[in-house]
Amino acid sequence: MKELSDAYISAEQAEEQRPIEIFHFWTNGGQHWRITSHDKAVTYLGNDFNPASINRGPVQWDGEMDVSTMTISAAFNEAPIDDFIAQNPIEPVWVMVMRLHAKLLNQAAVVFVGQLKKAGVKGNESTVECVGFEHALTQGIPIMRYSPQCNWHIYQPIEDGLGCGVNRNSYKVAATITGSGLEWQSATFSGYSDGWFKYGWLEYGSARRMVVYHKGNTIKIRYMILTLSSGAQVNVYAGCDRAITTCRDKFNNVAQFGGHPHVPVDNPATRF
Repeated sequence: MKELSDAYISAEQAEEQRPIEIFHFWTNGGQHWRITSHDKAVTYLGNDFNPASINRGPVQWDGEMDVSTMTISAAFNEAPIDDFIAQNPIEPVWVMVMRLHAKLLNQAAVVFVGQLKKAGVKGNESTVECVGFEHALTQGIPIMRYSPQCNWHIYQPIEDGLGCGVNRNSYKVAATITGSGLEWQSATFSGYSDGWFKYGWLEYGSARRMVVYHKGNTIKIRYMILTLSSGAQVNVYAGCDRAITTCRDKFNNVAQFGGHPHVPVDNPATRF
C-alpha cells in the first residue's frame, strides 16, 4: 500500500511542481506590462507578474534559419494586447516569455524574445503573432534618394559631414497641454505661425510622436501616447517638410541640405 500511495501527490505538491510562465511586454518608450498565465501572482527579480487570461503557442523555427515565430492568445481586453490592436502600428512592442518553477522563483529560462507583429480579434479572444528579435536583421536598410527633398531626419547629428546638424534645443518649446488622444491644445502654440510644429516632435518623457497638424493653439500627433494626459508638461520641436526653402528660411541650414533641389519632378522627355 505504501508503494501505491507514493505514486500519488497532493494538490499542493502538484502546484509546486507545475511550471510557471511569465510574460514581460515593453516599449522603447519605457512602458512595461508584466503578466502571467499562472492563476496566482508571481514575483520575479523584484517585479510583480499579475494573473491574466493569456497563453501561447509553440515557438516555431526550422533549419532554413527563418525568423522564429510565436502566437499569443489572450482575452480581448488584456493590456497591452488591446492597446496594440487599437493603435497598430505604434512604436515597437517587445515581449519576453520566461518559464520558471514554483520552488525556484529566482531562476527563469527564456523561451522567446521578439516583437509583436500583427493582431486580430475573434469573438472575445485576441491573437497576436510575434516574430523573434532576429527579425530586425532581415529588414532592409533604405539608401539615399535622389530627389528635391532632403534625405536627413530633422535634428540628425552630422557624421562624416552628412546629416542635418540643427541643434534641436534651439527649436524646443516647453508647453502645458490640455486635450486627449491625438489632439492637444496650448496657448503656447498660438505664438508660432501655423504649421511651425508640423513634422516636428511632441516629446513626453521618453516617448516621442510626430506632429502631423498645427494650427493656432492646436496640434495633432500621429499616434497616441498612452500615459499622456491633460495638464502634462511636454516639449514640442519645430518641424521640417524637407524642402530647401524651409531649410534656408526656417533653419538657416542650406550648407547641410541633403537633397537635390534641381532634380526635375516631372519627366523631361514628355515635357512640352
